[in-house]
Amino acid sequence: MASSSWLLSLESHPIFSDPPRDTGSNTQASTSENGASKFPSSALAQRRLCIRDKDLIVAVGSEIRMTPINLIKGLVPSRPIYKCLETPNLTFPIVQTVLSPNEKLLAISGTHCVSVAVLPRDNYIKSIKERPPCRYVSVGQFYHHEGTSAPVAQIGWHPWGVSGSTLLVLTVDGVLREYDISVNPEVPTQTFHLLPRPRGPRRGLSLNNDLAVSFAFGKGYGDWGPLTLYTLSRGGDLYAMCPYLPQNASVPFDYIKALDKFVSEKQARMEAGYTAGPSPVSLISDQQRKYSKALLRQALNEEGATAKLAKQNVEIHPPKSFDAEVSCQGPFLLQPSPHELPDSDGGDATDIVYMAVGDGDANSEQEQLGIILLAFEDGKIDVCLDVQKIEAKWDMHKQEVLASESPLLLVYESLDLKISERIQKSPGSTEGTSVSLLVEPSLPGTVMAYHAFGVHCCAMSGWSSPLRSAISKGSDAIRTALEYGRKSSVSAVFTTPQIGISGSEYVVSVARTDEGSLPSALLILMSNGRLTTFETSITQDTLPTQLISGLPASSATFSMKPHPETDRKSTPTPKPNNAASYISLLALEPFKWPTVVFKPIKELANTPELGKAEFGARPDGLRSFSQLTGQLRKHIRHIIEDTRVLRGRIALQDSERRRQNDLRIDLSTRLRRLTDADELNWTQTVERIQTKQTSLVSRSEALLQIFSAHMSPELSLHERQWFSEVQNSSAEVLGKAEWDDQALVNRVSSVRYIYLSH
Repeated sequence: MASSSWLLSLESHPIFSDPPRDTGSNTQASTSENGASKFPSSALAQRRLCIRDKDLIVAVGSEIRMTPINLIKGLVPSRPIYKCLETPNLTFPIVQTVLSPNEKLLAISGTHCVSVAVLPRDNYIKSIKERPPCRYVSVGQFYHHEGTSAPVAQIGWHPWGVSGSTLLVLTVDGVLREYDISVNPEVPTQTFHLLPRPRGPRRGLSLNNDLAVSFAFGKGYGDWGPLTLYTLSRGGDLYAMCPYLPQNASVPFDYIKALDKFVSEKQARMEAGYTAGPSPVSLISDQQRKYSKALLRQALNEEGATAKLAKQNVEIHPPKSFDAEVSCQGPFLLQPSPHELPDSDGGDATDIVYMAVGDGDANSEQEQLGIILLAFEDGKIDVCLDVQKIEAKWDMHKQEVLASESPLLLVYESLDLKISERIQKSPGSTEGTSVSLLVEPSLPGTVMAYHAFGVHCCAMSGWSSPLRSAISKGSDAIRTALEYGRKSSVSAVFTTPQIGISGSEYVVSVARTDEGSLPSALLILMSNGRLTTFETSITQDTLPTQLISGLPASSATFSMKPHPETDRKSTPTPKPNNAASYISLLALEPFKWPTVVFKPIKELANTPELGKAEFGARPDGLRSFSQLTGQLRKHIRHIIEDTRVLRGRIALQDSERRRQNDLRIDLSTRLRRLTDADELNWTQTVERIQTKQTSLVSRSEALLQIFSAHMSPELSLHERQWFSEVQNSSAEVLGKAEWDDQALVNRVSSVRYIYLSH
């Protein structure tokens, strides 16, 4: 009851209330822009709630409010208190707030402007001022301002920035600017173009598919993963840039050594395989070798002794010896092609996250499994496996031969949040809904997805851990894990009421308390300032598994039930029986020809105004022209998507053709080898059998002699002497011959005859 009471107190806490009306026109403007009457925009994901250790930080309008959660958890005071930070120059509506890695800085972003606030220490609540002073700086006012500057797509802190002060700002035009807040927050230290820049002037209709929406950092150990930056465009294309390192970076020394070893081993394999002159692949390998050696040289010069660097970070900078720009790799080729939702016409991409399953260190026997999730506004989430890691690549003229090679992502499955029908029924939902992803750090393989209609929990630990174990066992184990692996479980954690014309509300932020002294709770902030909390005890064995079947409920519901125990012994995992050793890539799923390319536009034929000789700027004509333009834009978008599908199918068939050709060559070689050596093998086999038979006969005769000797043994020496004595005695008594007069018998007979005669 105590834990439930503090959550109830938190829901009614005044920290979530609207700001006073006399706070100025800027605050009122922010309230009107971010109020409950406006549907959320898909250009910038809203994140106004975050937790720093034991402090709750909330962005309301243009205010930053803080309060210790311990005060709410303990005895509930008669008057709940909070502090609003004094930031007089913060005048724009706050859309995103992101904590720095050391939790000392708070990045604040609006639709166009970016700022950073230095958070106060833990004793801020004891200040007598209701608005304690706060150090506040604007970031890149020349590049991020209302008016002509590009809108902000996403902000984020780099985990390897020195002192946790490296802020990255991505704008929708695909430009990433890096700011070191501790050095100069106005001038970017590095600037990159994460999307391919068009060559020459643009012509024709632009669908805004080349606008950036989000970015994510790669992960890994001993490879180029941590130096990879992924970018997602609104059209769903994925690009990567590698290597990317902050200007002032603090990198683990163990990673630098592992990267240098990885690059050295790869270059050794490349040199062993190539005997001809230099190739584009070898040139890339040489550049990677120089880059890794430059990083290692900086790390060794930082301290001077490798023994002191163990388990430590070293401050390094990107090598200055590389004049070429880092290449923009992509778009990625997704195989097999992701499934489209049956009740949706498709939607723009909204967010991307990179999640690594497993321990990322040298002591781990198994490698990390990289999972990339791509979210779309219609509620679809593509789950992709990073099986072919991105490596460093620079723009050089000699590498143009490799420009046609696209990186590959393996699509494991496509999740459906079941919100497309609610989007179609909601008024004013032409822009769709922004689906944002939040990785749960304490639960491997778990992602929270929140949007205008609620919050969903996506658990992927049921198949990610077995697949990670199968990768270290070989291709057969991987094939079995992919064919008979479990699917991800998607649960509706919270659903909002049906959005109407008035009084609508939607989810703007999700956070979770996971400290040792705080109960685990899920905090969901709505657009009208209402907070919904749920006490959770989520562990690896109690993940949500209640799958969605149908539309969300009209009232708020929560599903965090324990995982039902299943007897795995009674339902063993099926094993392939007499499975073929070769599985065609084309047999994974049947290919369906796109129908949009060959489908005529009915609206064009049903527009008689276009056939008139005079077409004036009348209201009905303009209305028809506007409808026709919308249909053309939609049709062109479908054509672009179908073209991408056809290109992917062509690449898949080409890959299958190469596989079958290699298999045919291998089978022909084996058959030729068996045919040429057939007669020679038979002759050698017969001769070998004859030789073996002769040897066996000789051995059998020798064994027979040995057995005979054991069955009829010879007389011993004593026995022969005894028989000799017997023969001698017999000769003395009986004589050596029949008439031997020296025999005792004959002599006795003679004596007896003489005696009887006398």
